[in-house]
Amino acid sequence: NQDDNSNHPDEVILQAQLWMQNKLSDHEVSMQSLADLLGMSQRNFNRRFRDATNLSPLKYLQSQRFNQARELLQNTNLSISEIAYRVGYNDVSHFSKLFRKFSSTTPKKYRTTVRAKMFSSKELA
Repeated sequence: NQDDNSNHPDEVILQAQLWMQNKLSDHEVSMQSLADLLGMSQRNFNRRFRDATNLSPLKYLQSQRFNQARELLQNTNLSISEIAYRVGYNDVSHFSKLFRKFSSTTPKKYRTTVRAKMFSSKELA
């Protein structure tokens, strides 16, 4: 699917993407370790990843984490700090700052807005 930038033929990078998706809650994801795991230099890995996905590996990981965070904000009553932790961030203020960068809103406002839209669309049904 287009949302996860996996619509490309590079099997090694697809493996890397899958590995990252499985490590979303890991607070110590290292791109160097992933490059080593794939038998590449970090520079070559970064270039190949960007060629395949149009994103750096770190931007890809962040985008996957924020997709997961948006889902959790919409569908759970977990606190913002618990969600931050579950998607790989120990520091909730850092998470909120990055979330705002990706979503143009704070996690709390996102949750309020998306839930209001969900309830109003259910009323229409």
